[in-house]
Amino acid sequence: MKKNLLFLYSFLGFIILSPQAFAGSATLSWFANSEPDLAGYKIYYGTSHRAGSCPAGGYSNVADVGKVNTYNFNNLTDGLTYYFSLTAYDTSNNESCFSTEVSKNISIAVPSGDTINPSIPTNLLATVVSYSQIDLSWSASTDNVGVSAYRIYRNGIEINTTENTSYSDTNLTANTSYSYKISAYDTAGNRSEESNSVNATTKTAPISTNTTPVTTNTGSGSTSGSSSGSSSSFSSPSSSSSYTTTYPITTTNTNITTTTSGTGIVLTQTTSIGYEGAEVIKLQEFLVSRGYLTIPPGTDYGYYGELTRTAVEKFQCTEGIICSGNELTTGYGMVGQLTRAAINKYAEGTSISTPVFTTTSANIGGSGVALTKTMGIGYKGTEVAKLQKFLVSKGYLTMPADTSYGYYGSLTRAAVQKFQCEQKIVCSGNELTTGYGMVGQLTRNVINKFTETSSVIPTNNTNQQLLDLIASLLKQVALLQAKLQAMQKAGQ
Repeated sequence: MKKNLLFLYSFLGFIILSPQAFAGSATLSWFANSEPDLAGYKIYYGTSHRAGSCPAGGYSNVADVGKVNTYNFNNLTDGLTYYFSLTAYDTSNNESCFSTEVSKNISIAVPSGDTINPSIPTNLLATVVSYSQIDLSWSASTDNVGVSAYRIYRNGIEINTTENTSYSDTNLTANTSYSYKISAYDTAGNRSEESNSVNATTKTAPISTNTTPVTTNTGSGSTSGSSSGSSSSFSSPSSSSSYTTTYPITTTNTNITTTTSGTGIVLTQTTSIGYEGAEVIKLQEFLVSRGYLTIPPGTDYGYYGELTRTAVEKFQCTEGIICSGNELTTGYGMVGQLTRAAINKYAEGTSISTPVFTTTSANIGGSGVALTKTMGIGYKGTEVAKLQKFLVSKGYLTMPADTSYGYYGSLTRAAVQKFQCEQKIVCSGNELTTGYGMVGQLTRNVINKFTETSSVIPTNNTNQQLLDLIASLLKQVALLQAKLQAMQKAGQ
């Protein structure tokens, strides 16, 4: 079993077996892990959702159940909903992150001969949220024992049940009228009469219009783009360097402005499988509204699972962002900066101006340094040494006495940031948000323009920056894993 980061590789199912569950108890079953040093499993549970994805917080109880694949809980409190998640641990006591969370409502014991129906739900109200969603709310029913749940009827057909007194009906057709009723039932199966009927019509779907005015400026020496106040220029930093750089470059700066009206959903964070929260809910609402995702009945929004990842992949491929690979190699299935930008262009009243630089040719005299790899803090090797020698030659970096070249530390990062800002690449943020302080494709291209007789190959900078960001993140994750392992060993 991997010690740096332990995964539950084999959890294809983690389910509560309803036929084996009875009042005050719940039986859990799961698929076994295949690691040879597997020692057992722990079940975390409580009456509220967990707070994270790894064993920390959110649950009030934990049971070490050993090396089994099914476990029965007894003496659970009737009438409460319990939430369960599972972890695996090995013989070295390394513990995995949580499995998918499941829940079970513990039924209230039914008195013998209960034949009394719950009262009829009242004050049913329908609120139109969008062109694909209508929200329902109503006043609770009463019962001599207790109301178990409510049945939701749309156009006379039962579509779902809920324990709450509200329900969101999604994936609806735009500009369409729907009729709703509610009924209540108790633990003995007694059902109330149906509530009052309410009608609601979904909103008209917005029409997406794309206009693409293109402005092209061609010249030599420096390039600039005036759209949305953005600009890019190539200029040598002021320093005592004896290098003389010439610019026989033909560069086209094409500013593409896309205006759309649509969802009103704007994403601001990177998300991928396993993420939870409001940002995931917004993502899922967007994917549902565009027809990429269908949320199963009774499933809450807010968890980034397999269905959401598949929908993101379909969106990325349709939009021409990426169609192959995975989250770690190409960002396929992960909502990163480029995918967010594509989603955000559908927000109502959003105008996106994207500068696209295509270099036709470049023959430049200069430093003789040619970089080929993405680098960030913590990197080592000859490529880092070449970078540092370039930064020293241009006056951005001063290496302390008796310090060897080849390690990308805080001084090198500060020098890269100064270079990026002076070269109008980026001046704010960090490695994770904007690439500030990281040597990615765009920064390498600008450094390489100082290379003697350098030919700059046209690239899609935006796509490549995303891949560079992923590579940097993976490197930082590896460093954090190593530190975590050392801390765990020190604590043993």
